[in-house]
This record gives sequence, C-alpha cells and structure tokens, in this order.
Amino acid sequence: MARLRIFVDEELEITHPFQECLEKFQKRGGTVHFLPGEVDLQDGDFLYTACSGAQCRSQALHLFLQQKITTTMRLHLPHASRRGYDPYNGLMHIHRERKIEDQFEQYFGRSKAERFGYDQVHKWICGEGWDIPTIREYYDREYFGPSSAKRRLYFAFAKPVHVIIKRLIDANDDLSRVHVIAIPLEDEITSPPEGLTGGSCEAYQRFMKLLEGMVRI
Repeated sequence: MARLRIFVDEELEITHPFQECLEKFQKRGGTVHFLPGEVDLQDGDFLYTACSGAQCRSQALHLFLQQKITTTMRLHLPHASRRGYDPYNGLMHIHRERKIEDQFEQYFGRSKAERFGYDQVHKWICGEGWDIPTIREYYDREYFGPSSAKRRLYFAFAKPVHVIIKRLIDANDDLSRVHVIAIPLEDEITSPPEGLTGGSCEAYQRFMKLLEGMVRI
C-alpha cells in the first residue's frame, strides 16, 4: 500500500477508502495500470486525461496523447477532478480552483484546451448556489458513464486517480472495458524542484521528460 499512497485523496479516504474503491472497481471488471510502464492504445479507444484542476498536468498529457492517437480514437478534453465542477463526493469544490498563469503557450506554441464541462456552467447555476444533482448527472452521463467506445482509458495523476476510480464506480455497473492509467506524478509544473520557476518553460520541459518516461506508448 505504501507505493500507492501517492494516489490517495485524504478527504475521500474518510468516506471511500482507496483500497475499497480499487477492489470494487476491479470486481466490476475494471483494470488499473500503475505506471511507469507500457500503455497499449487500440483503434476505437476513448481517451480521458485528468488532474486536480486540469490546468497543467492533464493539459500537457492531452498534447502528448494528441501526438500518439490515430483517427479512430477519441481524445476528450482535460478534466478537473478535484478543483472543478464535478461534485465527486457530493460537494462542490470549484472554490478551490487556483488561477494559474504560466508559460504553457510559450513552451507548446498553442493555447490550453478548454476543460471538460466548462461550457455547461451557465446551466448549473441555481439561485445563489449550484444545481448539484444536475451537475453530477451531466458528468455521470458525459464523462464517466457507459459509451459506445471499444475501450475507455482514463489517464490520471496522483490523488485524482482515487477520485476517478470512485466516480467510475458511481456511474457504471460494468467496468470490463474501462482502464485507469495511474501516473505517480505530483504537480511538478507549478511546484517544481528548487532552482526552477513554477509554470516556466523549463518546468514544463522537465515535466514532459518525466511524462515520456512514465507513459511509454
């Protein structure tokens, strides 16, 4: 369990322990791949990327996967699993979102992708609060729930792995065609080692090298 600690969300652990979620996910037919290691992409795959806020790690991975996929595959927009709109534990967490200004565009030569579901936000406001049941139903149906895909592959970093597994259990009785790719990388883009500036081109360059070593396609 020690090597899996990086994937545990402490708050979710109180009500939905990681080990229990993992066992339930596997009993329903789901497969978890703990990286580093090889990832086999197949024609017809639907691919999903997730980190806490979908502003750095999953954005970089999204571009990385764009270079690997074929026209028969579908790559979904990056998902903010812990600091976005999905009420993964029944509560809203968008207030935890951090405004990040970095050098993504300078390094990659393009803007960040829109985050999954963010084009729906105007539909979710209810008075002075949020229509949580409607938001949850949207993510259950459009992101986590059953689809026509041959396989669904959810690439997630560190703590979001726990959240993704739990939400897949919420939305599916049969997970036999679902794979979670667990990547043990914290946010070393905004919080890189000493000597590098958070969000800099150098931080992104270092992270991409780490990612290429972890996710071998």
